[in-house]
This record gives sequence, C-alpha cells and structure tokens, in this order.
Amino acid sequence: MAIHSYDEELDVLFSEAKGVADPGDILSLYNKLHCLTSRHHCQQVLIDLRQLQLSYDSANVLSILDSIEPLLCNLQIARIVNPTDARQQFIQAYAEQRNLPIRNFYHYQDGLNWLTGTSEEADQAPSLEEMLS
Repeated sequence: MAIHSYDEELDVLFSEAKGVADPGDILSLYNKLHCLTSRHHCQQVLIDLRQLQLSYDSANVLSILDSIEPLLCNLQIARIVNPTDARQQFIQAYAEQRNLPIRNFYHYQDGLNWLTGTSEEADQAPSLEEMLS
C-alpha cells in the first residue's frame, strides 16, 4: 500500500500510498510515518496520495482524523492529493482548524518546496473556505 524513503540531505521522509484504503489502513499508514520520522529524527513528511482511494465516505473522515491527530502534532506534512477528491479538502480544513502544519498540494514539487522553505509562493490546494467562497 505504501512505499517510504528518507532523504538525509533534505531531511524529508517521502511516502507514496496506492490502492484502496479503509480507516484501519489510514491509521496504519500514519503510525508507520510516525515511527519512521522518529527513527530518522525527522519532522517533515511528503506523502503522495494521488493513487490512493478512500473506501469510506466524508462522514468518517473526521473520526479518523481525531484518531491520528496525536501522531501528527510534531510533524510538518505536505500531502499531494488528487483535486477531484473533495474529502481531501475536509482534511485540509480540519488541519487548519486544529492549527496543524499539514497542507494539501496538487503538485509534488510545490509540496516539497513548502517543506524545505525554498518557495514562499507554493501552489497549495485551496482551503475549504476558499472553495466555498
């Protein structure tokens, strides 16, 4: 379901998730990310979710986020998402509401730039508020 690699020079953990995921798979994925960042003494994660399909509806997204929030508090996470999956915007809104350093991006390089601070104008996915206005 996921492939992980650590770039020591950038101090970024890279992850790519594929397939169909249920809530347990998502919890396992974020547990693994938490363990790997601890092992590498790293706080930055770029996770490519464009080839991952969630097997649950938007109503379950918030309960899953509540479950994984303790794993996220010390991490900066750039999430590369598919623009057609509206559930990803709920996750972005949740992160903003909880003041978590998690951002959605549509392009890999934009997410990496945000993590490494190499671009102040990274092309972030719009927040839920921006989409509704």
